[in-house]
Amino acid sequence: MLLASALAGCSGTTARIQQRDVRIAARAQAVVAGALVSVDVRSEVGTFNSRDERENYAASLRSLLQAANLFGGDAAAPYSLRVTIAAFDIPKASFSGFDSTLETKYELKDAKGQVVYTEQISSAGSDDTGSALGPVRQSRSRTVAVANNIETFVQRLGGRLQQLAAATLPVAASSPAPAPAPAHASPPAPATASSQGAPPASTATAPRPAALTNRPNAALPDLAPVTLAPLAVAGDIDFGRYHALIIGNDAYRHIPVLKTAISDATRLEQILRESYGFETQLLRNAERDQIVSALADYRRRLQPADNLLIYYAGHGWVDEQADEGYWLPVDAGAEDPARWVSNATLTTTLRTIPAKHILVIADSCFSGKLTRGVNVQPRTHDYVRRLMSKKARTALTSGGLEPVLDSGGKGNHSVFASALFDALTANTGVVDTSQLFNVIRREVALAADQFPEYGDIRRAGHDGGDFVFVRRKR
Repeated sequence: MLLASALAGCSGTTARIQQRDVRIAARAQAVVAGALVSVDVRSEVGTFNSRDERENYAASLRSLLQAANLFGGDAAAPYSLRVTIAAFDIPKASFSGFDSTLETKYELKDAKGQVVYTEQISSAGSDDTGSALGPVRQSRSRTVAVANNIETFVQRLGGRLQQLAAATLPVAASSPAPAPAPAHASPPAPATASSQGAPPASTATAPRPAALTNRPNAALPDLAPVTLAPLAVAGDIDFGRYHALIIGNDAYRHIPVLKTAISDATRLEQILRESYGFETQLLRNAERDQIVSALADYRRRLQPADNLLIYYAGHGWVDEQADEGYWLPVDAGAEDPARWVSNATLTTTLRTIPAKHILVIADSCFSGKLTRGVNVQPRTHDYVRRLMSKKARTALTSGGLEPVLDSGGKGNHSVFASALFDALTANTGVVDTSQLFNVIRREVALAADQFPEYGDIRRAGHDGGDFVFVRRKR
């Protein structure tokens, strides 16, 4: 599949729909008190072009249901929604460009399992990008078809729920109004793209996905509140010198530009330098040669007791057939991998850098290809000393094999970067990255449809250690 097509949604073909594509009024209070506790999306094999395209559809549906404020937070009166994709045709060329049609059946059940709403909705979508790239135009036509389908469904469902509420169901008495759309949700100039993989045809940041309801944390056992607890350090430990290579790429020349990568990189550089004493190197809008050269320089000059953090914010891509992930420098072409940086290149380089501990932090689409599972060690009195004695080659990524947001965090930062900054700022002593990950994962997962991952880097020489952050005394 052409990279130009993938970058239209940072996944298969259909991007998450944009705010400008839908006209859904947000209500001041929920229509019904019951919570929507599950959304089950089903489709025939081949209906979607990829798993990621299917997930983009589901994420768009959840986000817009949340924005419409149809359901309250009463988990004692739950609703469940089943969505069946009956047909989603391959875009056909027409006089106007490319046309797509989507056939979807929606079925909503109440707490008793009774069907309270069912309807099959057919929608059409046409390319409106004006792009010369066929894959981009096909992608856009499918995205518009999805947007039209979900908009029609939400509007009709709202009317049906109002009828039910007026007849038999209690109306939510005091559901808070949804927060106003953030400034970043409005479409900027069409020359830029707003998310790490957003459609080049539309630069609006997709509405930040939110939880379906205001459910208690008990419903999300793996996202229970986490508090950073600085590690006890027994005796004198030489933590070594700390170095950081920080890369932020916004101004892409041949593929959609991003909005927050440089802002994220700049802020992280400041935190690491001022609060943790790192010797930092910041690359803004780095070309492939600059990235490779910087990594080679660390191989030449770092010592076995040193620590190296590598941070990358920018476009990412995975070649599923080759089972290989890539970082895309600003000089990367859409269809020519000659200027891409592969995980294999990065892994080989990490094996040769003599530093004992190396941590890669990647805020890009499909960054989960870097990692595999990591074993959690018991925190005994000599835990920190054991971590420092063993080689570490680990990666903290903003998501797995999924698209990730380029905005939605505090200030002009991505959701992941914002969570990372909060965790580093909250630390008051010595903390391992495994503990930071638990804090970051919860904050990101509650704010967006992406799940950070942490693990050792495959075939890079990991030997059971972990990257340790040591906060400077204030």
